[in-house]
Amino acid sequence: MINVALANATGTINVMDVLNRVVNWTFTFLLAFAVISILYSAFLFLTAGGDPEKINKAKSQLMYSVVAIAIALVAKGVVFIVKDILGIPNTP
Repeated sequence: MINVALANATGTINVMDVLNRVVNWTFTFLLAFAVISILYSAFLFLTAGGDPEKINKAKSQLMYSVVAIAIALVAKGVVFIVKDILGIPNTP
């Protein structure tokens, strides 16, 4: 097992802890964005009134939501890939 740590003036920082924090913040932000975006696209669908341009805008907004969720899930998977490359056991 490889233990990767960086030394600084206040002590050592474990790289995996930093990576986990960044990924967790990114995951939380992207999921919050996705929920707000889904609600906004639902609002656009409801207020479109059959206008094809507004419906297309709502569909594209919904696609952005799906992309945000996919990126959030990939970000969570990056941690496991890095741990596997470094030989660190995957513990919750």
